[in-house]
Formats: sequence, C-alpha cells, structure tokens
Amino acid sequence: MMTRMLSDLKQQGIKGVHLITSNDGFLEKFYEQFDFKKETKVILMGAEMKQ
Repeated sequence: MMTRMLSDLKQQGIKGVHLITSNDGFLEKFYEQFDFKKETKVILMGAEMKQ
C-alpha cells in the first residue's frame, strides 16, 4: 500500500512527503524501507488545552 501511494504521488509530480509518528520503535525502521529519513531540523510543538 505504501509503495503504491508513493508511486502515485510521484506520478502526480509531488516532490516530497512528510509524516509524523510518535513512536521510535518499529515504525522508524518500517518507514526507512521506503527511503524516509529522520528529520533533524523540524520542531513539532503541541499544547493541551486546560479546562
């Protein structure tokens, strides 16, 4: 499924794909199979809304 999606995006002229995951376990190795690399210059921030 991932291979097909990436192929379809490439055919559409998409230059790059970014994804976000919250688990460094097996997911990092999984996405590396599809040439994804860990970003080092990205900061993702979030805030929980207090009641």
